[in-house]
Amino acid sequence: MTPAATKRGGARSAGKGRGGKTTRAINGPRQPRPKSYGAIGLFALIVGVGLLLIAHGNNAARESAESAQPLFWSGLVLIYTPIAFRLLSPSTSRTESLALSVLLGVGLYMVKILYNPVGFIPHDEMATLRQTWELLETGHFFSANPIVQGYAGYPGIEAVTAATAEISKLSPYVSAMIVVGAARAMLMLALFLFLERVSNSHRVAGFGVAVYVCNPSFLYFDSQYGYESLALAIGAAMLLLVLRWTRLRGSGRGANGPGLVAGMAILALTLVMTHHLTSYAMIAFLGTWALAIAYGNRSFERLRIPALGKKGSTKEPLRRWFEGPALPAAFLAAAGAVWFTLVAGEVTSNELGGVFTESFSAIVHLITGQSGSKQLFEAGTEVTNTATARALGVASVIPLLIVIPFGLWRTWTKRDSSPIWRTLALVGLLYPVTLGLRLTQAGTETSQRASEFVFVGLAF
Repeated sequence: MTPAATKRGGARSAGKGRGGKTTRAINGPRQPRPKSYGAIGLFALIVGVGLLLIAHGNNAARESAESAQPLFWSGLVLIYTPIAFRLLSPSTSRTESLALSVLLGVGLYMVKILYNPVGFIPHDEMATLRQTWELLETGHFFSANPIVQGYAGYPGIEAVTAATAEISKLSPYVSAMIVVGAARAMLMLALFLFLERVSNSHRVAGFGVAVYVCNPSFLYFDSQYGYESLALAIGAAMLLLVLRWTRLRGSGRGANGPGLVAGMAILALTLVMTHHLTSYAMIAFLGTWALAIAYGNRSFERLRIPALGKKGSTKEPLRRWFEGPALPAAFLAAAGAVWFTLVAGEVTSNELGGVFTESFSAIVHLITGQSGSKQLFEAGTEVTNTATARALGVASVIPLLIVIPFGLWRTWTKRDSSPIWRTLALVGLLYPVTLGLRLTQAGTETSQRASEFVFVGLAF
């Protein structure tokens, strides 16, 4: 075929072919296939029915009716189980998996709203609301908070809520619910995309999301109006950017690098100003990831600083070192150190110092035999859960413990394993450690607070 014929053939549009049949354009651009949302409408309806059952269960509990527990757990199972099974199905498209992941997270957030639909009840929410009112009334970000001291040093969620209230003219309560709901949707979206890009599989991402929402803080603690609810979404978004930054090569780094660096810096500053523990967890994770890259590549020369003025002593070691997660980890560490020193050092030490000290002392006393272990499922001096609930609680831990050795074997022995896989596997390995903390009264809170971070690795 001559070039002229090729040009004529490529330009020929759809017309009548042999037999009068319409022919498709030759060499023309293919039309994109429509995205399939599958049965997302049906699952949204199922979630609505589950929420209705939970609402009736909450009302029954307020009246001390025996039907409260069956109604509540039936609604919760109805929300979670169909979506989880659909996420595991090989026939589920990527678009449907993504939509189901967000639906699952937002549906479970609505469970928390039904718990207190007209106002705040937990003391953490009351403390955050007080901080928001102070900001709206006085315009001051760092007013002392007698309910939870740490909130005075981390005004991220209060600032967003106050801005939402001012712009929309809605009440602080409604504005807070909108902000936390948006953060929950953002968390689910970012977590799905992160797991998908790490594993190169939307099925793995969907299954990982289904596991992650089972962490004990997800349903209520991470849905409350508190600084961590927003910080988790910011942290997940930052993981996405860091993964993209780490995988850039060649010309792509020059084209997209400045924007990614600016995005990581902005998110690092935002996260540091929003929540302390999430910032510390991110620094630890990114630092471990950077070391996994160095050890995996067996390139310790990258850690050496080249002698100034000597050409060829080491080939761009610092630049290569900071092409990975070490750069955003440095952003977080620097911003966190400045924020702690100039703004939040005192309130952070007062809030976290006692928690960590008591947890460490309780563990030491348990190991040395100076004190006995805590009764599981005990709150204060009473066991507050039914026998069925306790049995289910123990049974839910067993499959998670079983899969950890297989995950470690898969991520540490296969040749196609990547540094990010190994880092996530190490995070998942912390899960049994957090369970051990529950044997002490002081360590229970630390175990609970760690679950939203540990379950990212466990889900993978």
